[in-house]
Amino acid sequence: MKKEALTINVGANKTVRLLFGNGSKAREIVDLIKKGIQGPLNYFNNIERISFGVELIYSREEFDKIVGYETERWVTAHSFGNRFIIFEPSEIEKHTSHSRNEFVPIVSHETSHILLRKLNADFCTWMNEGIAQNIADQRRGEKIDPTNISYFLDECLFKNSNYKKFISRQGYEISYKLIRFLMNEYSKETIIKLFEVKYGFVKSSEKNICRILGARKSELIAKFSMVLKNSANG
Repeated sequence: MKKEALTINVGANKTVRLLFGNGSKAREIVDLIKKGIQGPLNYFNNIERISFGVELIYSREEFDKIVGYETERWVTAHSFGNRFIIFEPSEIEKHTSHSRNEFVPIVSHETSHILLRKLNADFCTWMNEGIAQNIADQRRGEKIDPTNISYFLDECLFKNSNYKKFISRQGYEISYKLIRFLMNEYSKETIIKLFEVKYGFVKSSEKNICRILGARKSELIAKFSMVLKNSANG
């Protein structure tokens, strides 16, 4: 499908390059994208300059061809550094397990990934997914399996585990709940400092996270464990 390009100004020194196919209601979609982008831009307002791309997708085959592998029906979008792809609003219900009215939250989610990557290229997976869900208000109410809590604390808290394992072990649910807890307990300035921690070396990430949150490693693990166990118990 041949696509047209449109540049959207979303703030001073902040632009989005939209790629869309013929037949899409460009003006309506631009308004939806602007609405979705606003929350992440407000939260990461310390990022003064950003330019990224959004490409609308019209079939699962097109989506899979771009990402390079077969994706499951629940997947609606995917980010690639400074751009993301997302199903066009009228196509979401045809090709995914989500509804059309989730388009704006998904835009918020993917934009959050791009802005966090702009802030810190060596980002932490659980913080990345947790803040994206919270900014997009994609609330998670599922109970968390105690074995998945143990896996997270051992394999994800201070290092990046295999992403597929992260997802399969309730990584989205856990990251949502922990970031929600941190946002309620600490200042935004403290949260931003957490997002700036480099995750290339486990020992340095442990040290920096404990320093920023003002707690020893054992204290932090106990606190996070309690938050997640309370969720597990409903």
